[in-house]
Amino acid sequence: MHCTTQEKAVIDCLHKWRVSTRKNLCGFLKISHMTVVRALKKHGYYTSYNKNSAYYTLKDIPTFDANELWSHQDIHFSRHGTLVETMLSVVEQSSSGYTVHEMEKLLRTKAGNLLCLLCREKRLSRYYTGRYAVYLSTDSSVQAKQKSQRRQQVEETRIATELVPTPKKELPEDIDIITVVNVLIKMIELPKASVASLSRSLQHQDIGTTADEIRKIIKFYSLKKKRHSEHS
Repeated sequence: MHCTTQEKAVIDCLHKWRVSTRKNLCGFLKISHMTVVRALKKHGYYTSYNKNSAYYTLKDIPTFDANELWSHQDIHFSRHGTLVETMLSVVEQSSSGYTVHEMEKLLRTKAGNLLCLLCREKRLSRYYTGRYAVYLSTDSSVQAKQKSQRRQQVEETRIATELVPTPKKELPEDIDIITVVNVLIKMIELPKASVASLSRSLQHQDIGTTADEIRKIIKFYSLKKKRHSEHS
């Protein structure tokens, strides 16, 4: 499509600057608002989804990531266009939905109010896990898969948290972190096993952990074992 000299100047300027507002382009090139609009339409462009959609970039400038996002400093663009359309697309393609925190971390802009609005408009669905709302697709089959994946993530996080001692707690005396983790994993695998059985099972795996060490770990972290399993 043919461009006038002034329209070409707009394109050349944006190729150099990468990102700009219409106001800055008009002021720098001493041209009208409509000239900038025509130039952008002829060439193709994206509008920022933050900064009140005030910034523009040309269609051939962004290198979008796997989520179809691209940023120039603190100005963010999406192949999907607006912030709303971006949120809808990101949630739809997600394997486990998004919390507000996760969405804001991904998009690097506030998202809570818009997510609630999209839910009220029934363009997104949500459910609660603990005290966090997770926003999901409205498609029932996609939603079911997202819920299942989210539950699995929550459970894996819970187990990992239980397995690894918190930073505030030191290790039991003369016992290293690898031994602690091996014992905790074995206790999950064999919840009803006695201390002696746990020790024998670990030794069969060439992990030389004594019954006394296991008792020390259980006592140190205040772990509960059924009393009928506590014979050695």
